[in-house]
Amino acid sequence: MKLSNRSRFVLISLLLMLVVLFAACNKQGDNNTDTTPQETTNSETTPEGTTPDVTTPEETTPEETEPEETTPLWQAGLTPDGKLKLTHVTITAGDSPAELTAVSELTAYLEKRSITVSEGGFPIDIYLDYSLDEDGYCVEAKFSGKYLGMDIRGGNGRGVLYGVYGFLEEYAGLRSYTPYLEVYPTEGDIIIEEGKMIEYTPVFQMRVNDWYKWVPNQYRYQWCVKNGVNMVDGWWNSWDESLGGAWDYGNLFVHTLGSLTETGGGTSVNPCLSLNTEVGQRNLANVIKNVRAQLEKVPTTTIISVSQNDADQCRCADCLAWDAYYGSPSGTILAFVNEVAKNIATDYPHVTIDTLAYAYSQTPPQNIVPEANVCIRLCSITCCFTHPLNDPDCPANAKFCRDLEAWSEICDNIHIWDYTTNFAFYIPTYANLHVLQENMQFFAEHNAKGMFPQGNRNSTTGEFGELRAYLLAKLMMNPYMGEEEYYRLMDEFLEAYYGDGWVYIRMYIDKTSEIFEDYCGDIYMHPLARIPAEEFIAQMQSFTDWWDKAEALADEARKDNVHKSSLQWRWFLARFDKTLQPAFEEEIKKYGIYWSEDNWQWSRW
Repeated sequence: MKLSNRSRFVLISLLLMLVVLFAACNKQGDNNTDTTPQETTNSETTPEGTTPDVTTPEETTPEETEPEETTPLWQAGLTPDGKLKLTHVTITAGDSPAELTAVSELTAYLEKRSITVSEGGFPIDIYLDYSLDEDGYCVEAKFSGKYLGMDIRGGNGRGVLYGVYGFLEEYAGLRSYTPYLEVYPTEGDIIIEEGKMIEYTPVFQMRVNDWYKWVPNQYRYQWCVKNGVNMVDGWWNSWDESLGGAWDYGNLFVHTLGSLTETGGGTSVNPCLSLNTEVGQRNLANVIKNVRAQLEKVPTTTIISVSQNDADQCRCADCLAWDAYYGSPSGTILAFVNEVAKNIATDYPHVTIDTLAYAYSQTPPQNIVPEANVCIRLCSITCCFTHPLNDPDCPANAKFCRDLEAWSEICDNIHIWDYTTNFAFYIPTYANLHVLQENMQFFAEHNAKGMFPQGNRNSTTGEFGELRAYLLAKLMMNPYMGEEEYYRLMDEFLEAYYGDGWVYIRMYIDKTSEIFEDYCGDIYMHPLARIPAEEFIAQMQSFTDWWDKAEALADEARKDNVHKSSLQWRWFLARFDKTLQPAFEEEIKKYGIYWSEDNWQWSRW
């Protein structure tokens, strides 16, 4: 169709109007989406009376923005009673070796429970808090307010790790029973509560356990840290800072006066310690010189022993005169040790001087008290260990009890050297499990700040060494636990270590404890000199049946534990039936058990 000139004009005009309208619309759209700084309104550039389109930072209120910005997905785990089920966490920490280990360990255990550890989760912060006491720790959580998250903090590296393991033990079921047996549920929720969940400072500053001296370092040290032990024994080097470090004797542990005075060895007759003689002053100068040299050589030293040799006291006229003045040879020793302590106090304020109250020096002195940086290590070597140490009806323990009470009146830094096995007979039953809890509490109540319950450090045992090591570790961390908690810990161990037949082993423990309570005994006495053979013969069938049933009910993983521990009863059977002796001796060799009894002739008993 041919258009007229007018029609062409109208059509062209309409097209031009559409182009203009389209351009105007595009410009308006650009203005609505432009976010360049030049066109952004703020409190400084907005004209007076104009309401800005963007809320200024000054006008932002926490009430208006916090719910939208800080309510994370993990809060969906809050339970109706206000607790929190962990499902996704973010862990942060400082960069010290112990803190890094703590992060690694907590991460591994949480992931075993299918808890995600990554960014954006519930915050867990692990750090050193020097306002806490040494080895102290605190676990605290908050789910609301400006702070959200959980803190695990410790007074030192060990405290940080104790906080992590304490949390896992109480809230996740972790149990480290032996260096080779750990129980940790991989199913079940970990639910935490708001506020201080755990806050604890150990009663004893030094907690020694040497039952696993024979275990390779990596397993032994990890078990120690998980159970609050901070020294294996003084003859052994401490572990490094990745596990929080340990108390360190700097290679000068006990019976050191012979070497420090340069007059002999640890079993030499004790040197003269009289401070008003030329010999005594020379001995003092040598001790100070050698102590300082050792502290320079081993800067990690925290405690060092200036203690009597394992031999008779010096009986020169001057020493005997001072002994009489102080009312005990311990006074003469303490006067000498105090001088060493005063000499190093300024240069080594973190070091404690350890000295023994042992054998002839057990009785506390008069007219003298220890310096602040001196600890008294009281030894229970002469005691009976089948009765509580504070049992008023046990004459063997009466003197030790009086001495501990008297020492606690003049010294608030007592360390205890206790004895928890029969050192001449490692294998047969040593029924002292029923007194450990009461004894540990007795020590804590009398100013004890350090504990060394010495045990069989030489090898795996044929008795209850593994159980005793675990219970002693727990008691050193919490000496005020009640009897109910103590036996709950015992039963948990027995079930985990021996399996379904553990109740029969508990029956054996209870019955032998009952029998042994009727007799006193020291740490070297032959079992059949201590308790008449008739007592065991009367129980022979019951004891044999209990061990057989326990082994029959154990699964394959635990059957060997039962069989090895039953050696303590089979030791007695071999005494009564000599045809059993060769097979018994072969089993001792098979298990690699250090057998102190091999010095005793079977025929003697």
